[in-house]
Amino acid sequence: MPFHPCYLQKLSTVLCFSLLVAILCLMPGTSRAIDAVWKHNVFFMPSEADRRFDAFLEVYYEINPTSLQYESKADKLQGRVRADIEISNSAGVVQEDHYILATTPVPKDSMVTLARVMDIRRYLLQPGHYTVAVSFTDLTNSSNRFSQSDTFSITGKTDKLFLSDLQLVDTLLPAAGNSAYNRNGLLHIPLASSFVENRAFLSYYAELYNEAQAAEGEKPFRTRAFVSRKADDPPLPRTVDYDTLAGKQTELLQGKIRIASLTSGNYHVTIVVEGEQQQELARRSLFFQLMNQKPEKLIAEVDTSRKDGPVNWVNLGKTFMAKYTAPQTKAILKMVLPLANATERNRINEFLNNMDEMYAKYFLYNFWLARNPTDPEKEWKNYSERVKETNKLFGSSSPPGYESHRGIIYLKYGKPTERIVVNNEQGALPYELWQYNSIPGAPNAMFLFYRAGIGLNNYELLHSNVTWEKRNMNWKMILYPGGITGSNSRAEQFFGNR
Repeated sequence: MPFHPCYLQKLSTVLCFSLLVAILCLMPGTSRAIDAVWKHNVFFMPSEADRRFDAFLEVYYEINPTSLQYESKADKLQGRVRADIEISNSAGVVQEDHYILATTPVPKDSMVTLARVMDIRRYLLQPGHYTVAVSFTDLTNSSNRFSQSDTFSITGKTDKLFLSDLQLVDTLLPAAGNSAYNRNGLLHIPLASSFVENRAFLSYYAELYNEAQAAEGEKPFRTRAFVSRKADDPPLPRTVDYDTLAGKQTELLQGKIRIASLTSGNYHVTIVVEGEQQQELARRSLFFQLMNQKPEKLIAEVDTSRKDGPVNWVNLGKTFMAKYTAPQTKAILKMVLPLANATERNRINEFLNNMDEMYAKYFLYNFWLARNPTDPEKEWKNYSERVKETNKLFGSSSPPGYESHRGIIYLKYGKPTERIVVNNEQGALPYELWQYNSIPGAPNAMFLFYRAGIGLNNYELLHSNVTWEKRNMNWKMILYPGGITGSNSRAEQFFGNR
């Protein structure tokens, strides 16, 4: 049975490889207790027997060679470590692995280069709850030991879209030879710690499964990876990485996020899978600690909601946004939705779901600055007058005019060239027809609203001939619930079979 497509070979249920990379230089001497870091992740591979996915646990670690004691043999020094890995559940041990790693012998009478001791192991497992225990023993001095354990779970997802664990990546180099570290044509060395030190970029990796089997309306379109302070916070400035998806059964999600401007502290990296309407389909988050001794200064910062130019960070207290309360800021976010592009809408929805007042105000300031670099406040004031007008025309107690279907189209495209109100057509629900001559890319744009409920202003958008707006080719069945279209139907005259 072939292993996962991003790996090269499989040996029974355990894959055993070691990598020794020479990087550290020091004089030999007495070592301290073993200093090691390790991580584990769950990935999946397609099963040949059926359309299920088989889960495997990936355990990887790194041992600091200066924490080992070295045995002298024939004028050379060599360290040896016994590694013990056990995976257990409520029934007992289900996988165990015991082996010895030996460093490359080096001369003891001169400055030597010791090797970075690393290993990666993989174990096939069934769905369930597990504990993985890792221990290392220095065979030159058995009192030098390291021992830790952690718990994890494997779910039995097989027929729906789902993500693997999220992994941080230490090193990416062109692949050379046959190695368990090879992924997607690269030598892919995972970061065995949650501590990231003085890096300009944070590299990440995950896998998306069953993308091709996603239901209509839930087809994955892109991924969005970002860094935030908390797992459910919006992205920090300049930390968003987008990528489109190819519709494969197993998609390799690999990228990097610029973190040079972040100060030292605790963060989360998150990857979100989104559909064509920017709806969230899957998400994974991972905690990490950052040490950045010389963060870049944010002199000119790119607004993460736009990609067409830089905007300046300013003292928020001196801007027009400073006077608004948190509830007012939330309302303004809803008001600007009709003008927002797809990326901006996604950011706005993040704020609406999990409000961060300060970042929301920065977003809104940059939103208007991008539209009027010389006077963003004037741009907002002009638009707020349009919102007031919209509320008068289409407002009710709930929702306000700017949240109504007609209000959204009015704010997005302005006053229609022609507006026809039809209240008493035989066999039809009350409806309105709007026509525009001046929408870019949509000559003779038409919109059909109908009153679905008893509220006087409760009109919903039913159909449009604009390709990126709502289209419902069964609009007649809804507008004419009795199935009879009048001979003088204005809606029929406007749309026909369109």
